[in-house]
Amino acid sequence: MDNLSKELVRLKQERRIAAMVRLAEDDRRRREAQESGRRQAEQKLRQREDELYKELLSVHQGTVDSYLHAIITKTIDDASAQQASLEAKLKVRNINDFLDKVENKKNRPEVIIKDLVSSFLIPDVERQRVSRQL
Repeated sequence: MDNLSKELVRLKQERRIAAMVRLAEDDRRRREAQESGRRQAEQKLRQREDELYKELLSVHQGTVDSYLHAIITKTIDDASAQQASLEAKLKVRNINDFLDKVENKKNRPEVIIKDLVSSFLIPDVERQRVSRQL
């Protein structure tokens, strides 16, 4: 009897321990499922935040690109306008120097007299000669 009584106590203890193990396993599985759900939610949230960050970064990059493009375009326009102005001034100076030299040659008294004689006197003399021949 004593042996059976001890065996019954041991069996009850085994059942109680098995029940406690089952409860602990169930609790562990439930906690793992909750943790897995939390991890999945955190991962989805992280992915969404990453996508938002990438979109925000692309918007910022586009803004920077357009700003730099505008600055570069304005700088190129200013530099080309300045270069064109310098080239025009240089051409004007060269043309003015050339015209001054030509005018100085043409405005000397000998040249003026020569032009007057060739434009007025020679035609008049030619007319008189033609009229004498007639």
